[in-house]
Amino acid sequence: MLLDAGYRKRWELKLKWYRDNGVWPLSEDRGSGPNGLLVVTSDDPESGFDTTEITNLIGKVFGSS
Repeated sequence: MLLDAGYRKRWELKLKWYRDNGVWPLSEDRGSGPNGLLVVTSDDPESGFDTTEITNLIGKVFGSS
């Protein structure tokens, strides 16, 4: 989806809003923001979602798997 310029621009605005409001992306490895943690997934244009990666994210956030 990020290959679509309009979608990417809307996502960048949303991500800025989250950061400005103290919700930090897990991918930044700086821990949870003062108001929470944003878990982001992405898909590959050719293969779709990587379920192994999503399972690993769940384990990282919730301490399982």
